[in-house]
Amino acid sequence: MKRKNPSQASSPNVPIDLTSLLDVIFIFLFIVLASMTVGYSEQKQKLKEKEEIIDEKINEYLNETIDEEAIIQRLEDYDEQYLGTKVKFVSIVGQYSEEEPSIRIIRVDVPDDDPFVVEIYDDDGQNDAYDSIQKYLEEYVADNKGFAIVVSIGEVDILNRDYDAISRRLESISNEYTNVF
Repeated sequence: MKRKNPSQASSPNVPIDLTSLLDVIFIFLFIVLASMTVGYSEQKQKLKEKEEIIDEKINEYLNETIDEEAIIQRLEDYDEQYLGTKVKFVSIVGQYSEEEPSIRIIRVDVPDDDPFVVEIYDDDGQNDAYDSIQKYLEEYVADNKGFAIVVSIGEVDILNRDYDAISRRLESISNEYTNVF
């Protein structure tokens, strides 16, 4: 593309070729865009690596905190080291059956043993279920007299009547045995 430069009065008919100038501008623009793309992909790769490292650390943290047995063991070791006694933690959890919502399930989780599970089908059989929980806990406490036993009742899905009945039975056990809290 050629044109005449009207601004120069001394040489009014000198043609200027702009094609080579446009080629240089486009090459420069291409280099800038290419370097931006390379920089963007490198930055994206670095961010992806950082995300992977963060995900690994989160998974490690979750695996450490979810390991309940390790937590209980750490608490027992701490109590033995600083309090001079060993502690066992017992948790009682109530929930409804997934298959039949009218059935209540009460589970007693103790360390070093399988959970003790009681199913309550109706109000007529609930006293027998509470008595079997009390008997199981009394046997467990009697077998572990050298330990301080801390019993907790989960309050999330348990009915009030179950909570109250189990609390009364735990109170009678703690009155009978001095190592139950």
